[in-house]
Amino acid sequence: PALTRDLVFEILSQATLKDIGRCRLVSKAWNLLTYDTSFKQEHSKKTKTISGALDCDSKLSLDFLPGPVQIEASTKQGILLCVKSSETRILGVPEYFVCKPSTKQWQQIPNPKTRYETKRCAMVVLRSNPLRYKIVRFSEPKFSGIRDNSCYSLWCEIFDSATWAWKKLEDRVRFPEYEFLRLEPAVSVCGSFYWLMTNNQVFAFHEDTASWTILDIPKSLCKRNDFIYMKLVEYQGNLGMVCKDVDFIQLWVMETKTIKWSERKT
Repeated sequence: PALTRDLVFEILSQATLKDIGRCRLVSKAWNLLTYDTSFKQEHSKKTKTISGALDCDSKLSLDFLPGPVQIEASTKQGILLCVKSSETRILGVPEYFVCKPSTKQWQQIPNPKTRYETKRCAMVVLRSNPLRYKIVRFSEPKFSGIRDNSCYSLWCEIFDSATWAWKKLEDRVRFPEYEFLRLEPAVSVCGSFYWLMTNNQVFAFHEDTASWTILDIPKSLCKRNDFIYMKLVEYQGNLGMVCKDVDFIQLWVMETKTIKWSERKT
């Protein structure tokens, strides 16, 4: 109680991301403070730490990598997964790189099953020092013949930097009839990746257990088909969903523990 908000702001703005994660459990006030935009900017300036999105108009460049690449996935810590552009590949074989543009550090990682075509990728940093991360890749054979779209399925491979190897799950990830993952990047919250599906359900992949679930969107939105768009976001450590209509925007938040949606703002 003796610590003012300004004093807490000053102290936490100099803390590591790991310590900030712990401090968010102290109280709701501290939790909200660390998600404030002004706090993130001050923390980034004082600690030289990138957390959140990379600004495409910034001076950060990928020219330090060996050849042109495209970004496959990114993390809140500024770590990127990149793959060499198809026109510069040797014998058509992709090359995967994990890099940190702010420090120009990079390393090449082993290739996954290259005869499988990448459909979606996601990445999460588990520890910053020493760095440990996991990559989840969904793919399908390039020459799989005629596919039954009524029961779409993908193979899943997980790369763990601790073992420095890809591991393919025994069972394919199967989706409901006539449903697919949307093209938007995954949203990472509390060790799980989330994608919106074409029927507006939410596909969740849990990297710690290598399992997946399909979640419903808020019941009050299930009957609404007139939104201009619906987009998943990370909001104060929870999964959020932004729904835009012609004259308003709604923010819904799902409590990760209870898996219940609540409307926060309109």
